Amino acid sequence: MNDGLQIASIFGSALGSAGLVYLITKTPAHRSSVEDIIEAYPRAEPIAQNIVELADEMGMPDPGWLANLIRFETGGRFSPSIQNPSTRATGLIQFMPSTAEGMGTTVERLAQMSAKSQWYYVRKYMLKKLRYLPEGKRKFTEPTDVYMAVFYPWAIGKGRDVSLAEHWASRRSGRSKETFIRQNGGIETAQDYADYANKNAKLPTGKYLSKQKLARNIGLGVSAASLATISIYLTYDYLTGDT
Repeated sequence: MNDGLQIASIFGSALGSAGLVYLITKTPAHRSSVEDIIEAYPRAEPIAQNIVELADEMGMPDPGWLANLIRFETGGRFSPSIQNPSTRATGLIQFMPSTAEGMGTTVERLAQMSAKSQWYYVRKYMLKKLRYLPEGKRKFTEPTDVYMAVFYPWAIGKGRDVSLAEHWASRRSGRSKETFIRQNGGIETAQDYADYANKNAKLPTGKYLSKQKLARNIGLGVSAASLATISIYLTYDYLTGDT
């Protein structure tokens, strides 16, 4: 092998190894596209691009998590006017009347908006929830964070197994966590709630994302190690002149 070809092989294998390491550390195992969201939820088409953009702003590995949240909150209708008769919660993420007023609007006004118009308030609400995370780490890296932003914001960033029931009981004198569990259909943890909400989800929920990513990363890691070994061997061979 001539020197030029050997040097090119050294750099090529080294760059290939570095590229695979980058893929392992910087990219998720799956990421739902605008097209994926529309295919799964045709009624989401008017806001599918908005979903992807907001997911990116919030550091979500998969915009499908946000699409699944809206599917759950609207019963699959993706309707900005849908309202819970008992609580008057309204819209794409079921804004409570007090929440709507805190953002300078009302549930009645929200119900009259198009999905695109209401998205302004969805984005405003969700971005505010990033404040529950430490500065410098304000990303929704767990699928449970997305659901907790709407159901139980205190739990954002506290992991999948955090007990909502224990926290709820600790703030209410004379109440036990069993009361919370009973009132919420057996839900105790953030993951319990996400499992319930995702029963009819049509996009990846993130529950098994870590296992998928681990399997992918093992394969990429083996390839990266092989390329690194080749680069080291070629470098040694070149330096010692054993060609």
